Amino acid sequence: MQKSDRAKTDQLIHASRTTLWLALIVVALLGAIALAINLFPESGWGNRLQQLLQILPIFIVAGIFSIRKKGLKLDPNDSAMKAVLEDELRVASVQRAYRYGFIGVLFAQPTLALLLQLIQQNNVWLMCSMSLTLGLSVFIVTTLILDR
Repeated sequence: MQKSDRAKTDQLIHASRTTLWLALIVVALLGAIALAINLFPESGWGNRLQQLLQILPIFIVAGIFSIRKKGLKLDPNDSAMKAVLEDELRVASVQRAYRYGFIGVLFAQPTLALLLQLIQQNNVWLMCSMSLTLGLSVFIVTTLILDR
């Protein structure tokens, strides 16, 4: 691998990690909004957070453009991109992260069911949104931890 390819590979890995951090922030924010809307649907917080949901796509697009602004071309046929995508340790860490996310969701189901019974909520949407948030968060955090 040439020196310029190595530098480009490092830039791609850095962009990938930055994207994962951005995804984690968005997932946590969406999970918090879903929790607040489902627990307090008639309060002022629920209405404010629903208004925030309307402008959230603008912030997501701005974050993606700020990452892509660095001049990286994401050509899948490029040797640096192939090196990143075909890295065995990276693929193995992503597969482990999938498993950890799935196991986290499986173990969370009884806990969420008991918690919803304790707070007198019988809301399937609340359990669904919390399961989704937990699974994605565990997957992203595990990917960030296991990745080099």
